[in-house]
Amino acid sequence: MANTHVYKMTIEKWFREVYLPPKHPDCAIEAGATRLAWGGAFNYDARVLKSGTLLAVYCLSCSQYKTTGGKGGAGKFNKIQGDILKMLGTECPRKVLVFTGKTMLAKVQAEQKAGRLPRDIECELAELPPELAAIVQKISAESAKEVTPYGF
Repeated sequence: MANTHVYKMTIEKWFREVYLPPKHPDCAIEAGATRLAWGGAFNYDARVLKSGTLLAVYCLSCSQYKTTGGKGGAGKFNKIQGDILKMLGTECPRKVLVFTGKTMLAKVQAEQKAGRLPRDIECELAELPPELAAIVQKISAESAKEVTPYGF
């Protein structure tokens, strides 16, 4: 099984410590659970707080929508839809999906434009440094091998 734990230890850490701080000066940025309107909690990749007030929540996706075979990755997209559901149940001013995969960003924006996803969820593209992009590419290739039938 592909080691996605590396995402947590390297890419999500970079996201919180390097990518987000310039966007939120003088704020605390941390991963963690946030209460949902319907009673549960959801672990965000990043939460932005200032003086204890939740200003924004972030979900980071390193997936491309297009699979190695060129088809749409329904499972990957369903995960994004699940993240959006949790964002809708979170009370805070900003809710942001950040993508490192251009095809997933394009898919979500197309669905928003068509009215099939909420437009108030912000979307943006994050360019990973080359060493982190190589990690994502390696893990994606390992994952693709796991789900590709033998002989193809």
